[in-house]
Amino acid sequence: MMSVFIFPEDALDTKVEPAPAPHQGTGQEEPLVPEDPARHAAAALAQLLERQIGQQTFGRLHRLSIELTGGRVVVHGCTASYYIKQLALHAVREVLPSMPLELDVQVLPSDSGLPKSP
Repeated sequence: MMSVFIFPEDALDTKVEPAPAPHQGTGQEEPLVPEDPARHAAAALAQLLERQIGQQTFGRLHRLSIELTGGRVVVHGCTASYYIKQLALHAVREVLPSMPLELDVQVLPSDSGLPKSP
């Protein structure tokens, strides 16, 4: 069964960055700030895409990262096979069939230091 998620347009213009580390040992606490729904939606979408790509490529797309910006999806990573790159494309299309997509996936020779397949 395929799931379709609808996200607000502004969610796709949100850069997903890790949360800052809390102040430790200074006695100061970070003020509680309400979560930004657009940022939360973008982070959830990026995680969903990473899981989908990881499953569809059998974990053979390395250094995988997802960027959601300008109303488009950019997939970054590297692999030793054009077939795995194509599987990544299809994995994203299963989740987001009509969103603009850029694959910044490098296909490197098998002797380039990428982990070997099992």
